[in-house]
Amino acid sequence: MQIEEFEVLSKTKCLMNWDELEIDKLAVFHGDAYYRDFVYIETKPEKPIGLYVITDQDITEGSSLHGFYVEEYALFNNKPIKRTEYDDGAAVFNNKVVKVHGAELRRRFLTKYNFIIAAANSPYNSKAFDRISQKYFNGILEGACQLEDMLKEMKSLPKHAIL
Repeated sequence: MQIEEFEVLSKTKCLMNWDELEIDKLAVFHGDAYYRDFVYIETKPEKPIGLYVITDQDITEGSSLHGFYVEEYALFNNKPIKRTEYDDGAAVFNNKVVKVHGAELRRRFLTKYNFIIAAANSPYNSKAFDRISQKYFNGILEGACQLEDMLKEMKSLPKHAIL
């Protein structure tokens, strides 16, 4: 997924596309070629925005299925609205139905989350990387492995050609 929009929200929080990211850790790797450079980002879990009933069990089950748990919502005139209201294009404010066109979609992570940013033709923008990365990303968050463990396998991937 390419980065189309980026905004600094605070000293440790940014908006990348529609993801709100509360940054916890950041690592920069400079490889032997420009296309092997990447930035590793790890986020802190955020609190739910308060629009939905989300239990600890929901978060645990969702996280075990996907490795993380997200909450989707939108901002309309700086007020949070549910994702369904965003999709419908209308929400109820003060007992009145209001069109919410122009609302900004948001996604926040309620668990730790990690990812890398790499060049378009990087070996890490490939199906081969997708196949190996989830076990490492999850393992790093769980403390079962280190970024260096993933890096060893990443070095074996060939340059990804963009057509």
